[in-house]
Amino acid sequence: MSLRINFTLNRDTLYILLPGVSQAPNTGILKSMENRLATLQKNYLVVTFPFQDKGFDGPESPTHEAELDEVIRGLEKVNEGESFKRIVLVGKSFGALIAVKLIDKIKELFDCPIELHVLGFIFDDSACLDEGLVANVFVYQGELDRFGSPTDAERKMPFAKVFAIKGADHSYRNEKKEPVYEGDVERLFFSTVTL
Repeated sequence: MSLRINFTLNRDTLYILLPGVSQAPNTGILKSMENRLATLQKNYLVVTFPFQDKGFDGPESPTHEAELDEVIRGLEKVNEGESFKRIVLVGKSFGALIAVKLIDKIKELFDCPIELHVLGFIFDDSACLDEGLVANVFVYQGELDRFGSPTDAERKMPFAKVFAIKGADHSYRNEKKEPVYEGDVERLFFSTVTL
């Protein structure tokens, strides 16, 4: 298991960053967000999923048991001492799917509001999110996302604030597959989340 944890004396907010399948947490938008959180001296937990540690292309089980267990172990590790006042879950693609599946466990471990930020939603019926389960939901969906459009995200989660990222695919890339929209999404995230 690979965890990167940054704690400050302030137990106000814990940011949990969960990567997608194709982008390891030490690259791209999540690494950039982690660097910004570190600069701002915020508490965060970054989880590398077991299949990424093993060099596999994706989860070994369709139920995602290993990935769920990995995040739970990380959460139990950080849930020592005084509790946090708020949890901000940030999931990139597959990471968002795992985040949604973990909300009940997170609520059990931490008695505080949860805010969910979805960076490119995968529309999977096994990860349904009911209204009221978390305090706020924000979806940053590429206009050209092969898994679903911003309109699809609004239909699936009418209670969420959906940001349409114009010209972007699922990984916030342009037609040349350059990640030119990652900076836009990161700026939007940091302007949306209450630091």
